[in-house]
Amino acid sequence: MSKASVVLSFHETLLHQSDIELLNGPYWLNDTIISFYFEYLEKVTFIKSPDILFVPPEVTQCIKMVTPDEIKIFLEPLKIEAKKFVFFALNDNSAPDMVGGSHWSLLVYSRDENSFFHYDSMCGSNHNVAWKHATRNGEIASCDMTIKINPCAKRKEILALIHNLANSG
Repeated sequence: MSKASVVLSFHETLLHQSDIELLNGPYWLNDTIISFYFEYLEKVTFIKSPDILFVPPEVTQCIKMVTPDEIKIFLEPLKIEAKKFVFFALNDNSAPDMVGGSHWSLLVYSRDENSFFHYDSMCGSNHNVAWKHATRNGEIASCDMTIKINPCAKRKEILALIHNLANSG
């Protein structure tokens, strides 16, 4: 699969033919596809909801790799303190010198509930990644936050969550 041909340029995301071919499966989604979807949700679906933030997977990966003191470098420009909901796409790659990972899950912060909610289609496969990411992001939550794990979220539950947010804004 060649990355040579750009199929779509959408705001900050470039989709290549090789990215689109992943959707014909059975392949894993890459961060480019997830970045595009997050950006689409932000710029189209939730255009009138400035209190919802979709953190791009590449930013989430950087947050995972830096020291806790450096996290604010990535989060402050996103005006995260003003957001009611913050979505993070997490993968299971913990090696700072390698790209990849084999599984994605969704971590959502709700400011009103002061809680992180983790949705994982592989029944908790990314539990440790989500727990670590949530506890490292004290910048957006108060110290008495909770982390709620949905150990075996199905695709329809995740889509229902996004749909409900779209209809409530």
